[in-house]
Amino acid sequence: MVAICVSVGSAVPAAQEEIAALERALGAAAPDMEWKRAFTSRRARQMLARQRQPTLSLQEALAGAAGQPVAVQPLLLLPGRAYEEIKSEVQAQRHCFPQIRLGKPLVSAQEDLRALAAALNRAYPAVAGETLVLVGHGTDHEAGAAYVRLQAMFHAGGRGDIRVVTLKERLEKKALFSELKAVAPAVHLVPLLLAAGKHVQTDIAGEGPESWAGRLQGEGLSVRCTRRGLGTLPEIQNLFVQHFRSMR
Repeated sequence: MVAICVSVGSAVPAAQEEIAALERALGAAAPDMEWKRAFTSRRARQMLARQRQPTLSLQEALAGAAGQPVAVQPLLLLPGRAYEEIKSEVQAQRHCFPQIRLGKPLVSAQEDLRALAAALNRAYPAVAGETLVLVGHGTDHEAGAAYVRLQAMFHAGGRGDIRVVTLKERLEKKALFSELKAVAPAVHLVPLLLAAGKHVQTDIAGEGPESWAGRLQGEGLSVRCTRRGLGTLPEIQNLFVQHFRSMR
């Protein structure tokens, strides 16, 4: 059987290594399968091609596995639009395979969200005088409600120091930054993303004054940044392995 790990992808080396860590965890769980990588981002593929690192699109990966049983595991946080596009591609190519199965993104059910919250609690314990700000990508898809539910879980679990936000947050950032300043003198920015690509390196933790770190420092806050994605956490890798094993 052929197994395809499909992610949005990135040309940032650190992000590629984090994607590779997830792929290795899945490969170790099913060593008898032939594993392939696919990136949905055309921009990332084009950039990698210029670096002589050709990477398949999902369509190309599926075409190369035609006639064989196939399992497709998305390396996505939420079942949003990116997942719907993957699902549509799999459905369109279904006739080319004797069997094709599609796995679930990381947070696809309430128990997944609880597992994510528990993993983050253990990875980032509370620090006196510091607000832990988890920064996700954000989406206007209904799957984005998971961010609100995750915030509620932390609050109910006694982690009042955690704030779940997104890069696409509708709340005016100035108001958000002022709110954080009123809560604690320090902020720890942590990506709520599987891989630390451009959003992490530039938008969240960038050295420029317009990054989240720069804006918060401009508000007089002490800021530290984690520059790695969730894909480096063994508990997150294990959750993907569970999704893969339960694939139907």
